[in-house]
Amino acid sequence: MKRIYLLSFVLIFVLVLSSCGLFNPGSNGAKVRTNVNIIDPYGNKLFVEGTINGLPLKADKTGVYVEGKIEAIKEIKLGEGIRDVFSMEPPELDKDAITIFLEKKADKFIRLYRTADGKVVFYAVGYGDTPYFQVWLKEPLASSFRTELNPNQILLAGNYLVGVGKGLGDKGLGISPNEIVVKLNIPATKAPQIAKFEEVK
Repeated sequence: MKRIYLLSFVLIFVLVLSSCGLFNPGSNGAKVRTNVNIIDPYGNKLFVEGTINGLPLKADKTGVYVEGKIEAIKEIKLGEGIRDVFSMEPPELDKDAITIFLEKKADKFIRLYRTADGKVVFYAVGYGDTPYFQVWLKEPLASSFRTELNPNQILLAGNYLVGVGKGLGDKGLGISPNEIVVKLNIPATKAPQIAKFEEVK
């Protein structure tokens, strides 16, 4: 009799564990996802708020995605003012990824966006006639960054400020003063918001 009770207890215990997925971890594994590549004209992969077919864009250490399988693209909405400065080429859909190529739309703009790998990218396009300036942010950056853009310009970023000042004569990145696009080695969970722009004379 005791053996029957013991056997019944073991069977119940096994059933409970199997219902938790311990014997079949794949049953509760990774959710179905469709990867999303939002690529600017300079080759940066971006993450912005938005939706595809009503599914919100998300990001993790592997990149940008939506939860669920996208069989056909019905609607794409991209936020954070990205459509003010970039136009969107017809998106490409393959079996597990959507690729959205952006093209420059505005002739003059300053923006900061978050990249897909969680960094900050800074754009100052059309400011060739304003070589020295500073951009004040609403919230502080997570760390600081410095790089020579060209012999005449240097970029400094930290705290509440991204500034472009007089260079030290080094070639640096060889970036045109009229089209400054730099990926800053500064982590970010969202795009920094601009408070104001100031020209430095």
